[in-house]
Amino acid sequence: MDAQELMERHRPQLIETLRNASPAVQGNAEIMEFLSRVLDDEEKVDVMPPRRPVLPGEDVFWWCVEQLLLLTDIVRPATDPYLLMIIEDLKSFAGRLERSEPLPPGYQVGWLDFDEPIDG
Repeated sequence: MDAQELMERHRPQLIETLRNASPAVQGNAEIMEFLSRVLDDEEKVDVMPPRRPVLPGEDVFWWCVEQLLLLTDIVRPATDPYLLMIIEDLKSFAGRLERSEPLPPGYQVGWLDFDEPIDG
């Protein structure tokens, strides 16, 4: 599988999830199952950044996946400012993802390169 195929397969559901983001994302079993499928497919992709250039919209796609993973793993009050900030970001990124736009300044994805030696 290539990265473009992965994004095309999962982008529609991710966009819908982003548009409907709310404090109910926390611990949501359906979203956790969706994210599990995305991560399973990620393991089938031969080459990911930073070992190749980032595809249009790929950084937004993975930033949103990372944030949803965080939200499904935490429990905060529905009025928590940090939770609400992430949810607003996710909602606003639905359009960016749909248009394959890059992340805005100040946001980044922490691409991991497991073939890179760790400095010690």
